[in-house]
Amino acid sequence: MNKPHGFNQNEDSGYLLQLVYKYLDGIISPEELSELQEKIRSQQDFRKLFFEVVVQDQYIHEIISTDLSGIRRDNITFQREEEFSHDVWQALAEYEKNADTIEVVRPVAEPECIPVEKYRVERQKVSKFTIFSAIVPTAAMLLLLLYVWLVPTDPPIVASLGYTVDAVWGPSSPKKEVGEDLRKGSYYLERGLAQVVFDNGVRATLEGPAIFDLHSCSAMELISGKLVANVNRDGAGFSVKTPSTKVLDLGTEFGVNVDEVTGNSDVHVFEGEVMLYPRNTVKKISILQGKAKRVALSGQDKDIANNQYAFVRQQEFNAKVKAQQGDSYHRWLAYSYRLRRDRSLVAYYTFESVSRSHMVLENMAASTEGRLNGFLESMANEAPATQAEGRWPQKEALKFDRQKKQFIRVSTDPAFCISGSLTVAAWIKCDDLSRMGIIVSNRDEGKVNYQMGCFGKFEQGGLSTQSIQFIRYNKLYDQEYSVSWRDNFEFTNKWMLVAVTHDNKIARFYLNGQLVGEKPHDYYAEPVLADLYIGTPPNVGGQNYDFQMFNGLMGELAIFKKVLSDIEIREMYIAGQP
Repeated sequence: MNKPHGFNQNEDSGYLLQLVYKYLDGIISPEELSELQEKIRSQQDFRKLFFEVVVQDQYIHEIISTDLSGIRRDNITFQREEEFSHDVWQALAEYEKNADTIEVVRPVAEPECIPVEKYRVERQKVSKFTIFSAIVPTAAMLLLLLYVWLVPTDPPIVASLGYTVDAVWGPSSPKKEVGEDLRKGSYYLERGLAQVVFDNGVRATLEGPAIFDLHSCSAMELISGKLVANVNRDGAGFSVKTPSTKVLDLGTEFGVNVDEVTGNSDVHVFEGEVMLYPRNTVKKISILQGKAKRVALSGQDKDIANNQYAFVRQQEFNAKVKAQQGDSYHRWLAYSYRLRRDRSLVAYYTFESVSRSHMVLENMAASTEGRLNGFLESMANEAPATQAEGRWPQKEALKFDRQKKQFIRVSTDPAFCISGSLTVAAWIKCDDLSRMGIIVSNRDEGKVNYQMGCFGKFEQGGLSTQSIQFIRYNKLYDQEYSVSWRDNFEFTNKWMLVAVTHDNKIARFYLNGQLVGEKPHDYYAEPVLADLYIGTPPNVGGQNYDFQMFNGLMGELAIFKKVLSDIEIREMYIAGQP
């Protein structure tokens, strides 16, 4: 492109010209666009430069020749017009109103005496540059008129509404339908979840209550609340402004939480990298995957622990959407994500995260994240428990074979030393009801912190028994502190939820979400450090009782340091019922 007429190109002006050219080519960044607007507002000479470059690039000609009735929001030229703020257009209009008129010097030809019989009209040649100079003010004014009069008065469309989950919009934001266009402006999500899908493919999942502004297809502002942004390659450069900082994406997944009271912004990076620009500072801070920062209104920042459980990420959002549509597996999965956040949940095994190469069972509880993983083992060099289909084809379980003496060992951890309220719950399936066994045990031989198991119909000492067993010893081999419930229920060979709660006074027994019985059971001992065993420890009470080793499928196990209510256990059953 040629240099604008009469403009002195020093080092600074050359840089400003680059900004204008980038704007015309549609490759200007959000930061450069802000700088361009500031120059237009503050410098009259630069406004003149802007007009000359725009006209010389035939930008006006492109707009005038466009079929205005067919303008769509994905038209690049149209989008570039909308990027300027109202005050910038006012500045341009004010300049045009006061701009000097360019006088057009027309060449005057000498008169000729032309014989009548040879009469003809000679077409006068006019300098293209002269015409070009004459239309500069007019064309610039047309640009403004087109913007003010021909562009619809509604704000531009920058995104659409994706799926929602139990979303309730505030009074200023009427109910939105899935797929509905979202225009530039302010929104208030009172509660629930809503996903905003930007025109460049960026997806922002917002969790109510949240107040936010949509600025463009590559920028938004979060005033308060939570969001998770999933940015694809086309959306790289997406930015989220908050009261205390600006978050510039570099192609990642990240979460932002803005405290409504303090205005502090917590930024957690789950994948990739983001750049922070704290308010009132000139700092630029990089945050890598697995890291997090808190930025105060003052601009001060500090490291905080990265917490993926503090946000509803894409996988959980998808599960909630499908659960809302009636899918039973995703109903359980959505519940499972919510359960993991419970701070009273000590250990949680879904049996879906088993590493085949290292035979490790992953603990999914947020409060003990990164700890309490189990190791699949067996006695006498037998194969460990094997993976099998769980309650749904999409879900896995572990199959324990008593003959191979299989179990899972979780190394000693103080988190297991629970001396107060306790709940143990497990999903199991045993085809042979005479061969069930101990489900979970935390004990050091005869010193038992807690143990739960199921025993079906088999002959023992001449008696046919069926029971849910719970043990919590006060002292070594104190059988008075072993309780069982044998009445008012019937085991089946289908998937069952078995649970026991204990508040140090009463033990309560549940089967498939229903309370089947309760017994007094005082407990006041100090717990001991001991491994946790899933599927029976190798030696029970100092003896090898093979009949007590678990035999069947196990699909889920949860240990809480609180007593779950009847309603909570019922909810667990309904959510997990196949």
